[in-house]
Amino acid sequence: FDGTGKALSSMCEIAFEACAVWFPQPEVN
Repeated sequence: FDGTGKALSSMCEIAFEACAVWFPQPEVN
C-alpha cells in the first residue's frame, strides 16, 4: 500500500478539520 498517500489523506483530513475550527464559515449549499 502507498504509505505516502495515506499520510497525505490523514493530513488533508486534519487540515480540513482545523480550517473548519479556525475559519468558521456559514454553510451555504
